[in-house]
Amino acid sequence: MGRWLDGAIGELVSLRKTMAFIRIPKNLIIVLVITALAIGGVYLSQQGETPPADNGGEEKPAPTTGTIEGSLSFPSEGIPSELTVCAEDTSTKKKYCTKKHLQNEKYTYKVGYKIKAPAGKYLVFAYLPSGSDGYPADYRAYYNEFVTCGLSVDCTSHKPIVVTVKAGKTTSDIDPQDWYD
Repeated sequence: MGRWLDGAIGELVSLRKTMAFIRIPKNLIIVLVITALAIGGVYLSQQGETPPADNGGEEKPAPTTGTIEGSLSFPSEGIPSELTVCAEDTSTKKKYCTKKHLQNEKYTYKVGYKIKAPAGKYLVFAYLPSGSDGYPADYRAYYNEFVTCGLSVDCTSHKPIVVTVKAGKTTSDIDPQDWYD
């Protein structure tokens, strides 16, 4: 019986060594699979996303432009399609212009405009690049005191009004409609 016991004990020791050898790779495989899944999950979660820019901890940069908007008019049966609106920076004289006429009930005569411009101070005017209906090409119909007075014959000042553009804001009711100066 001693021999049998010695043989059984030998087999158990051999089996234990074999199991220990098998257990180590299994543990290693489990660790490697978990690591690969974690890395793959992070990689997939970032697909299609743009990494945030390093901007000193700020969410996003503040806007630097604003919008000027208003109604268009022209002393005729309609507003000429070539009518252009510009905002001229009072310090640099740089012009920001649009020929796009917006159709919307909120505008006088249902036609308006929008111009994006850097924050600053502007004079806003409309003009016809090629001239028309008795107006030379260089005639500027400003947003001015005559407009804010109601375009009445009782209004005597045609002084342009300086429009302040604030970043991220819309300055509305800037109507360059003084075709009567």
